[in-house]
Amino acid sequence: MKLLKDMSLGKKVTLGGLVGILVLTLILGFSSYRATKENLTTETFQRLTVVREAKSQHIEDYFSYMESLLSSIANSSLARESLRAFEESFYRLSEELDLDIDDVKRALEEEYERHYLNLVNYDIPGAPPRREVEFYLPKNPNGLLAQFLFIVENPYPVGKKNRLVYNEKYPCSYVKVHKKFHPDFNHLLKEFGLYDIFLVDKRGTIVYTTFKEKDFATNLISGPYSGTGIAKAFREAISSPPGRVVFSDFKPYEPSYNQPAAFIATPVYEGSEKVGVLIFQLPIDKIDAIVNFNYRFKEAGLGKTGEVYIAGSDYTLKNNIRFLREIDDPIVRKAGTTIGILKVDTLPVRKALKGEKGVAISENFFGKRVLVSYAPINVFGNRWAIVAEIEEDEILSGITSPKKNKMLIFTLLFLLMMVAAFLIFVKRSIVAPLNELILTTKDLAEGEGDLTRELSINRNDELGRAAKYFNAFIEKVRTIIERAKQSARRNVKIATVLKNNAENVKRRITEEKETVNKATETAAAITEPIKEFKELVSSSEKEVERASRKLTSTMNSIEELQKTIEKTERESLASIHELKELNREAESIKNIIEIIEDIADKTNLLALNASIEAAKAGETGKGFAVVAEEIRKLAEQIQRNTVNINRILNGIVLSISETTQKIEKSNSENMEFLRSVSEHVIGEMKEVTDVMEKTRTVSRTLSESSNGLIAQVESLIENIKEIDEISESNAKSVEEILLKIKELYREIDELNNIISTFKTKIR
Repeated sequence: MKLLKDMSLGKKVTLGGLVGILVLTLILGFSSYRATKENLTTETFQRLTVVREAKSQHIEDYFSYMESLLSSIANSSLARESLRAFEESFYRLSEELDLDIDDVKRALEEEYERHYLNLVNYDIPGAPPRREVEFYLPKNPNGLLAQFLFIVENPYPVGKKNRLVYNEKYPCSYVKVHKKFHPDFNHLLKEFGLYDIFLVDKRGTIVYTTFKEKDFATNLISGPYSGTGIAKAFREAISSPPGRVVFSDFKPYEPSYNQPAAFIATPVYEGSEKVGVLIFQLPIDKIDAIVNFNYRFKEAGLGKTGEVYIAGSDYTLKNNIRFLREIDDPIVRKAGTTIGILKVDTLPVRKALKGEKGVAISENFFGKRVLVSYAPINVFGNRWAIVAEIEEDEILSGITSPKKNKMLIFTLLFLLMMVAAFLIFVKRSIVAPLNELILTTKDLAEGEGDLTRELSINRNDELGRAAKYFNAFIEKVRTIIERAKQSARRNVKIATVLKNNAENVKRRITEEKETVNKATETAAAITEPIKEFKELVSSSEKEVERASRKLTSTMNSIEELQKTIEKTERESLASIHELKELNREAESIKNIIEIIEDIADKTNLLALNASIEAAKAGETGKGFAVVAEEIRKLAEQIQRNTVNINRILNGIVLSISETTQKIEKSNSENMEFLRSVSEHVIGEMKEVTDVMEKTRTVSRTLSESSNGLIAQVESLIENIKEIDEISESNAKSVEEILLKIKELYREIDELNNIISTFKTKIR
């Protein structure tokens, strides 16, 4: 910083120009880089979004087309007739073919060992483990025979078994049906790029497939593949109404050597009768070709690192990624595909699976920063994620291209030439006149305070105007100094007057302070009697308050007594009511006793008649006569008991009636007396309470008045003290003013000494 201060103006201008061009270059370079980067990023996002939308639409159109194709074929006569024909002929195979089942099984086991199980990739995540050969064979003899005819006895190799249309060695009805319908299904397979076509009857048996893999002739309900995607699609479709298409997502499928397989299925109806299910196995290479532009990425605008991929709800890929060979995963390398194996759990994929769409800069599976455009895809109600991405480095590489660098260099050279020309102009037109101005002002500054000298620079530019303004400034300074001298002389006179006034004020403040002290003593003497009166009033108020509380407590007790009386009255009335109810119950019992007495009379009469009849019967009626006698005695006993009970009940009823009357009379008299006394006492207590309340109000008023008076006296004392403090402060202030006046004298003398050195008059 010191070096910069000591530097001449010419060097500063030159240095400033160089720094300016450097800063300008950096700003232009950064702005250009940033603008180019933003433009390239925006353009790339737009391009990726276009690609993503195109592929999304293409994939959705493909599945929609497959759905329409499946429904169309299921509603055609081809599906209905072929399914019935295959089903009928399939279950007659064991009847029509004279083959040894054991020989057929051995041939199939050899076929499975040589051309199937040893070729299946069981390292695929999610794939079932390998089982014994016996597990995979159809459990039905007809299934064994069907596989034997079209797999073992098929002269075409694996992957081309669909070429066999008719096997002349076994001219059974199933082979004839196959000859009739297989060409049509095989044509559909090739024409529409399907992997396989299945006809499944209502019992879950695959009675026909076009490609003739090891799932042919097995049962999807109880067979070896009952837990696979095709079995799931069948179970949903067989219970669906006409026209509904179900979808089973890509999963490893053992009959296809654990390659990922997806299935769509729909029921086949003939009128209102369900015949079976038609199933398509969708090819993985078709979706892969759609998403990967048939591997022509550059033509699609994805450059060297761009690609598009689709992930399912479990994050596994539905297509091969562009850089499959760079993946260091033994399972992927062995399978030769990322479909259904590799999981891509990145932020864009997670957002797309949540139903969001957008663009972002993120990290891809390989940990590289990429520009991403993502969105969800709806496939038969399943949400997939589609992502289009390209590496950020590839996009930014265009910013540092040689063409752009040349343009930046040319721009910098041009700026350097412009700055050099500007520096030469500044040196000639500004720096030289400034040097002349510096020399002139130096001569002026080195004088002895002569303000009568002026600058003599006769120019019409900014420097000339600066010299003119400088001379005007010197003239103003000269005028100010002259006025300052005059002001200093006036200040001496004013300071003398101030000193005299301050001394007078100091004397008056001393007298006021003595008066304030006397007023303070008088106010303090008044305060003591007022405080004694306040204490007396306060004591009286407390006594009145205590008596009031006692009266209030007594009134509360009387009110509680009144409530207790009322409660007792209610309980007495309840007791009277219960006694009356008891009286009614006793009357009811008397009625019942009368009925029992009447029954006893009749029983006695009947027993007497029975005894008479028994006597007439002679010996045969003796036993009955004894029983009748016992019954008669029992009836007489009942009659005696009922008479006693009736007498007791009459006494009870009479006692209850008398008790009820006495309680009613006593309760009425007592309640009336207690109520009268209670009301009289409460009235008297209220009058006493009113008197005590008035007394308490008067005491409170006197207390408040004395408090106010004391507060006013104390406030008066405080005010007097404040006046005393103010007087004291004023006295100190006057002392300080006197000191300041003395300092003012010294400053005026010093100012006179300074301004006297300036020459202000032109001689």
